[in-house]
Amino acid sequence: MVCGVAFFIAAIIGVLNYYRTVQYTLADSIEDLALNTRLMSLKFMDVFDGMQNDIFVVARTPPIKGFIRTTKNNGTDPLDGSNIELWRNRLETIFISVMTEREFYTQMRYIGFADNGKELVRVNRTENGLARVSVSELQQKGDEPYMKAAEQLPNGLAYFTKVNYNREQGKIDSLLLPTIRVLVSIYGDNGKPFGVIVLNVDYSNLIKNTLEFLTPADNVLVINQSGDYLEHKKNGTIGEFQFHQNYTVTPPLFVSKVIHNQTNETSLIEDDNISYFVKLNLSSNDSENYVGIALRKPKEELLANAFKTRDEILLISIFLIIGSVAISFTLARKFTQPLRQMTIQLSNITDYNSSVDLPTHLTDEIGELAKSFQGAIKSLLESEAKSKAVLDSVNDGIITINSQGLIVAYNPQCCQIFGYATNEVLDKNIALLIPKEPIEGGEGGFIENYLQTRKKGTINTNREVQGLHKDGSVFPMELSISEVKVNSGILFTAIVRDISDRKAAEKEMERLIEALKQSNKELDDFAYVASHDLKAPLRVIDNTSRWLEEDLDEIMDDDSKENLELMRNRVKRMEKLLDDLLEYSRIGRKIDDRYAEEVNGAVLANDIKLLLSQPDDFNIVFNPMFAKTKFKRMPLQQVLHNLINNAIKHHHSSKGNVDIWFEEFDGKYKFHVKDDGPGIPAQYQDQIFEMFLTLKPRDQVEGSGMGLAMVKKNVEHLGGTITLKSVEGQGTDFIFIWPKTLESSVN
Repeated sequence: MVCGVAFFIAAIIGVLNYYRTVQYTLADSIEDLALNTRLMSLKFMDVFDGMQNDIFVVARTPPIKGFIRTTKNNGTDPLDGSNIELWRNRLETIFISVMTEREFYTQMRYIGFADNGKELVRVNRTENGLARVSVSELQQKGDEPYMKAAEQLPNGLAYFTKVNYNREQGKIDSLLLPTIRVLVSIYGDNGKPFGVIVLNVDYSNLIKNTLEFLTPADNVLVINQSGDYLEHKKNGTIGEFQFHQNYTVTPPLFVSKVIHNQTNETSLIEDDNISYFVKLNLSSNDSENYVGIALRKPKEELLANAFKTRDEILLISIFLIIGSVAISFTLARKFTQPLRQMTIQLSNITDYNSSVDLPTHLTDEIGELAKSFQGAIKSLLESEAKSKAVLDSVNDGIITINSQGLIVAYNPQCCQIFGYATNEVLDKNIALLIPKEPIEGGEGGFIENYLQTRKKGTINTNREVQGLHKDGSVFPMELSISEVKVNSGILFTAIVRDISDRKAAEKEMERLIEALKQSNKELDDFAYVASHDLKAPLRVIDNTSRWLEEDLDEIMDDDSKENLELMRNRVKRMEKLLDDLLEYSRIGRKIDDRYAEEVNGAVLANDIKLLLSQPDDFNIVFNPMFAKTKFKRMPLQQVLHNLINNAIKHHHSSKGNVDIWFEEFDGKYKFHVKDDGPGIPAQYQDQIFEMFLTLKPRDQVEGSGMGLAMVKKNVEHLGGTITLKSVEGQGTDFIFIWPKTLESSVN
């Protein structure tokens, strides 16, 4: 009977202690695994936040709005006179600068919603480095699914697409590159969407590089909602990236369980492994698009101490049965009391600073058991200390808040941001640091508001708020709050970042833009005043010569009269030169109503002829297509007039022909102005567009030498080019490219 009682008591004690040990060990192991998984998730989220920050920075650069203004103003920016080509070059330079710092960025684009989603600017990463894509190679992306999402994307929010193969020209790219895209819609001043910035990222390379940088000590799986995954094994090797449309191996059952899991965090206990999974929502407006981090450990490794304790308790139970026939009750009490004390000590463990007084000094089985617990507790506390060290070393401030809005954790970076020491803020309301939240509910009321309404806009969203420093100063900062469920209830993790430097840089950029506007205005005023002051003495010379001729008409010989006439001609030539110089300086910076006036091609041709001094036997022929097309009058009228007038002035005969026609070329117009004159010698063909250059003396052909220079500047200002084909004695053909966006076809 006594032996039976002893056996029963020993068995009950052994089973209970083993069960509690397993439960404690399992719970603590899962909590430790959860903490490590959350820390790993924060580091991964930093990578995606970095992508989002990059695209937001680009969206705020001047070329983005410059494109909108220039497009709506017929190719000329009303603020600084920049054209589409200038803005494109500047934005390409910005794209290249961003992509140079991120090797997994494969493509950056600025796409307009107009013209079926026509790309405006694009930079590709190729085998030879970063490459600007020419205008002729830009594609229409209006049928791509992400363009449909971009049209519905609110202003100020970024959107991450699902991972799929990159597509070019409407087809899957032969490289079969799994790609994730980050989108930010661009809105005009009228509040309507204009276009979208798209950042393409090599998803597999992004995940692999992040894992190589973090070098986790455990098995890590990175999984998204589509079932794409990459595994980092404990020995440091990284498996092959598995894409859901092209698996090379059968995915483990664990992947399927994670994909169908509906919670943000969960633990999964399998036959051989215990895993913890944390879901990272990439887009605030799409909860189904996420990347998840899962840490996996063998169950045997996590419960090793529990199994050891089980064996030790079994030995103790057998010893009690054999040696406690006479003294079973006494021995039972002797062994039970230390075990109860150990249980109490274990229950009182709250954090890694807790001290545990276990009876390790005993030389019996209880002492061995205490030593086993002591080792297990030491390992757990060391693991928690390592986790805290990682948390303390991150660059962002991390604050943990309970459901009452009280601060329960506060890392060292927060001390630098807010100026408070940790002991000054613990158990204080979050309103001490963030006095005004950007939602209804008042100071520090965002947690209560979320618990009552469960509105998604409060949690898992980046926003800019005002932080309050200990010295009373207010500063801008970026805030992201996430909800964490633990055994004791709900906690909130707030990640904060001081963005004072970024805001100062934005203000400096605005100042420089205003300075540039003022500089352009001063340059224009200087050109006008300089022209006016130089022409005044010329008018005096002209008037004086006429008065001399009138007063001395009776006594002045023919040579003197000829000299006075020659002087007046030189004055007129100088005035014409000053007028042309002023007009040249204004090209691209000054426009009038003629630049907005749209006329029929026939009207434009007739007006040009009226402005010309056309000899009677000279034929000027415009192609019939002119009458079927509408053009903006200026500066096309000035360009054609100068070229035709140049052909007439330099013709070797009083009879001649000038033919004008155009054709469509790569979405633009290619104009030809061809004459049958003497042609231009080959040695002068590269020089004729220079200012003040004339091939004949001005006494033979009157002119300022500015006509072709103004033609070239007008054409190049609108993004075109001008060339010529000429053979001496066989005439000249001037060819220039003109943007078609300034004209609209009647038919």
